[in-house]
Amino acid sequence: VEKPEKQKVISRKARKLLLINSLMDAGYGYVDINEYTSAIEMYQRVLKVDAANKEPYLALADAYRKNGDISLSIHHYLKAADAATDEETLSSVYKWLGILYVLVNKREAAVEYLPISVPDDCEELIPYLTKCLSLPMYTDRGKNDPALNQLQNGKLNEAIEMYERIKEKDANIYLGLGVAYCVKDMFNESLNSFLNVVKCSTSNTNISRIAQQMVKIIKMQMKGI
Repeated sequence: VEKPEKQKVISRKARKLLLINSLMDAGYGYVDINEYTSAIEMYQRVLKVDAANKEPYLALADAYRKNGDISLSIHHYLKAADAATDEETLSSVYKWLGILYVLVNKREAAVEYLPISVPDDCEELIPYLTKCLSLPMYTDRGKNDPALNQLQNGKLNEAIEMYERIKEKDANIYLGLGVAYCVKDMFNESLNSFLNVVKCSTSNTNISRIAQQMVKIIKMQMKGI
């Protein structure tokens, strides 16, 4: 005997929901082992199954950021902002949008998402990271620094590769590495880079103070993971 049509519809919806949950869980699992490309594939499959599903947007934004693709990360954070249903999620999304816009030198766009000023004793990773992006190393050296140019174009992996190939690194190089690793949530590498900024810079200078505060914040961040 054929099932009633309503029961068939419920069954199809249940199977679809089960598939979506399975794909999202698979994506989160790949993120946990730093397999971001595979995670992105899972989240994209969710959208193919259900184009109206808004759940993958934030997951995609985070995965693209950690994978070093800032342009696509911003694109999906904007979608996640539109889809957010609670203040905590929206606040987190806005902070990342602000940081990433500053990172790629779109400071006018960043104003909407970040506070105008950040206190020196701020202990929150975002927005304190903007302090690093306001240093002369970041704002004035782009034309003469190919690696920094890559960083400002949102190509984090390329920037890191170029910085790491430099044999004799100074405070500016370590600062660039610290920022790039931090945006990718690679906190061990970021911590070591900011520690090297402190070692390479003159004590009590602006760059030294900011690097020391970043060391403190990243350590706190790592304890919370």
